[in-house]
Amino acid sequence: MRLNRLILLTLSIVLLGCSDPAQSADGPVQLDQGPVADGAPPLDPDAAPPPPLKWGACDTSVWPDGYPTPGASVECTTIEVPLDHDQPAGASITLRVGRQRSTGYPTGKAVFHLAGGPGGAATYQSGTIPYYMPGLLASFDMIYVDQRGTGGSGRMDCPAGYPDTAQEWVACAGALASKPLDHHLTLDAARDLDLVRQRLGYDRIYIRGGSYGTRLGLEYIRQFGDRVAAAVLDGLAPPDWDIFGYDVAALDQAVSKLVQDCSGDPACATVVADLKADLDLRRQQAKQQPRAKTLGGQLFYEDEQYFLMFLYAMLDYTKLRYKVPRAIHESVQGDESLWNQQLSTIFGAKVADAKAAPPPLPRPTIHPAGRIRLPARFRRPALGVDYVASGLLGTVMCAEWFPNSGGLDPLNAKLAAQSWATSDTLAVPGSCTSWKVTPLAAALRQPVTSTVKTLLLSGEIDVRTPPEQGDQAAKTLPNSTHLVVPYASHSTISVPCAAQILTSFFKADGQMSGVDTSCLKQVPHPGW
Repeated sequence: MRLNRLILLTLSIVLLGCSDPAQSADGPVQLDQGPVADGAPPLDPDAAPPPPLKWGACDTSVWPDGYPTPGASVECTTIEVPLDHDQPAGASITLRVGRQRSTGYPTGKAVFHLAGGPGGAATYQSGTIPYYMPGLLASFDMIYVDQRGTGGSGRMDCPAGYPDTAQEWVACAGALASKPLDHHLTLDAARDLDLVRQRLGYDRIYIRGGSYGTRLGLEYIRQFGDRVAAAVLDGLAPPDWDIFGYDVAALDQAVSKLVQDCSGDPACATVVADLKADLDLRRQQAKQQPRAKTLGGQLFYEDEQYFLMFLYAMLDYTKLRYKVPRAIHESVQGDESLWNQQLSTIFGAKVADAKAAPPPLPRPTIHPAGRIRLPARFRRPALGVDYVASGLLGTVMCAEWFPNSGGLDPLNAKLAAQSWATSDTLAVPGSCTSWKVTPLAAALRQPVTSTVKTLLLSGEIDVRTPPEQGDQAAKTLPNSTHLVVPYASHSTISVPCAAQILTSFFKADGQMSGVDTSCLKQVPHPGW
């Protein structure tokens, strides 16, 4: 969401002036066109049964960089769902669905994995999830449904490639104006999931969502809670969150937390006496005299905006965040070796100092993305290769979260009060009034209330979805437990302790009394 070239933060919304239908605190929301409490209409007993699903190898010819392709035990099929769930006999959408059967098949149990984004495709995770949580396969089928508008489910991209500026997002909105955007929202995806559940023959399912996947998971729980055995939501992005307002201040908050953590830890204090002063100095150096570097042999200059981008990326990654104080301290003294190592990890390509004349000043105002050819991991490659479907991201962010911000004026005012944020932080919300999508009804932007057994996970240092959002979501989920994973950033499943707790929670059918969480006290400090 914010520093778009490096960070695909995920989530938000648009327009104003819609009347809000009545809402119910006790059950699924009643929309103008009728209730959705019962989800998809019951199957017609007189209708011919649908043909058997044809499963086969998943097409991985176009796969996002950095995501391992699935093993042979993962198979894919397609399932038709209505474009408009209130017109089931009308036009349809084809969803791509992936499945990895349990080693104990058939167990009748399945975990539906919900991807981040908005715009991520769940099947892209099918090579990663089994790696982090192999214990689930003993008891559960793994199900991956590409949300409509993503992956193999009618992927919706911006025709000119992934946008970086508000102007480019506006152009994308114009290019997609003829698309049925009002049928590509989270409620539609939740209703799709329930049709897939029925089609695959599961009475009740377990759901695991990460980042935006928590938003979809919460909506599924709101609409179909009686069909959920247990849920794990990792990195909470609830529907009532002013995510754009948070994002404007995210880097300032992350810097403040790092400075606070460092000053409060004697081990860090021995590395740098005044981290805040060093950070300010390093930023000034980048602004006044951009540093010449090479990325995979290509020359570029690390100016102030690049420095902010890189700092954000490092603070969002546990492996790098705790090395920032030492890297910054050494850098302001002229030693860039550790800083360059950090950048090399981010890019997956060697970054080194270069001997080159300084760039001419004043330089033309060009977004950083236009100054350097980033590796495939971060640039926007050919359509269909990148992880996030940008058209769906803009649609959902501008229909579901933008109304929570109260418009651009309060966001601009908040931006002006920040020390570390950059103007491109508001690139997506700056385009929202251009998206031809109806703002989400206020009733569907309310917190989700449910008694479903739910485990909420947050990373202690998560820059994108902070632990406070887990606390907020827990207030209306009385059967939930919120755990904060020490030293973890966004999405905690890569932390063995968190993956172990998640697996135990599902195996215990959501009963926390059967889950040992003591490993959280043993997560080692990454070291300064």
